[in-house]
Amino acid sequence: MSVYADAYFLRLKEILSNDFEVSKKLMGSDLFHELVVDYHQAHPPSSPNAAWVGKYFAAYISSISRWNEIVGLESMAALEWASNEVVFEKWIDEVASAQLGSMTADALSASTFATDASVRFVRCEDLIEDLWLERDTLEELAVKASGTNAEKPWILVRRGNGGGIKFLRFSAGEKILWDEISQAQTLAEVCVKIEDSEEACASLAQLGLWSQIGLIKKIGKSSSSENGED
Repeated sequence: MSVYADAYFLRLKEILSNDFEVSKKLMGSDLFHELVVDYHQAHPPSSPNAAWVGKYFAAYISSISRWNEIVGLESMAALEWASNEVVFEKWIDEVASAQLGSMTADALSASTFATDASVRFVRCEDLIEDLWLERDTLEELAVKASGTNAEKPWILVRRGNGGGIKFLRFSAGEKILWDEISQAQTLAEVCVKIEDSEEACASLAQLGLWSQIGLIKKIGKSSSSENGED
């Protein structure tokens, strides 16, 4: 039983080491081993799918002072888990950009937006996504901060075509706008919701770009418009 128990733990540790590769480098192998032990005591695996063993890893780091005091660890773990999650989302072809070019202002105002379901957000001013992209060249215990971007504190993580991971920095206003358009509201309804946020209103100019790069997958009509109620 001891042999099987040890083998099971080592397999789980291997999975976490792969899913949180840069987090492990931020800590070093010994501390990472201790974190894995603590994490599994707090969150024993509950899914038969081993891919989800790290689901609560970032949240656990955030909740324990010993671990969240390690600079960048909490944010990096959250970024790495988001990067892991998005690859499981189904790819949906993008048609919003072509639609947008033929729409009148009135039609756009009455439209809803189908956003990319793979999108995940991580709040962190540090440019940790650069470290993730360079993870194959980093040495253990030699990870250094790559700068900050206080004006865009949100990292948008998404699945690219072919399964690759893409990042985009969002400002607070852009995040507010994204949260609203993701709720299947018409653009007119969204504008009412964000009218008190100057930054969010200014971010409306990003809708064209979001359509071009596939963050907005499709532009549709609201049910009220289809029923002639608009």
